[in-house]
Amino acid sequence: MTTVDIYDTLRDSWQTGIPMGKKRQYFSAVTFNNCIYVIGGDSADHPTMEKFDIEQQVWEDMGSVPSNGFYHSVEIQKDTGL
Repeated sequence: MTTVDIYDTLRDSWQTGIPMGKKRQYFSAVTFNNCIYVIGGDSADHPTMEKFDIEQQVWEDMGSVPSNGFYHSVEIQKDTGL
């Protein structure tokens, strides 16, 4: 699916967002620096990552990831140089 649904917690309502570029399901997502990163998922495409810029309202293909994970989790960590 490429569909994006957005829930507004203040208005208790749903709206349709801008569709992702690639079909995927069971993916993980994380927010960082006013962007939403969507990683992996069960997809017919190669393992990929997309970034949605919240201010500009555009999706960007971020290329391939090492493996096509699904039912997984993601997180942002500070680079400590280890």
